[in-house]
Amino acid sequence: MIDAIRAVAAKRDVSNGWMNNQASVYFSPLAKPGKTVFEHPNLRVMVTPPDHLAAMKILAARSARDRDDLLLLVPILGWTRRDQVLDAVRRYFAHEELGTRQRSMLDSLGLG
Repeated sequence: MIDAIRAVAAKRDVSNGWMNNQASVYFSPLAKPGKTVFEHPNLRVMVTPPDHLAAMKILAARSARDRDDLLLLVPILGWTRRDQVLDAVRRYFAHEELGTRQRSMLDSLGLG
């Protein structure tokens, strides 16, 4: 994604910061393309699969914002146990260790 942002910046002669790419550090190359939600001749917007998004939210662990999103995602995914969330994190981000902030976020979900 970052390569594509830089390519557009070079082609249009704009700053590499033209697009907010802060979430890209939490993006896994293992995620498959999700559902297309908008299409235009020069742009296609797709959402990432919900289990990938949940794993990203655990890694980001940004206070209430990510917790609220996780509280919506977990039931959609049918997850009732903590290990289901951890499986998604391991599947997409095998090289990442969960720190105190991420473990606290996981604990706050109240899963068994």
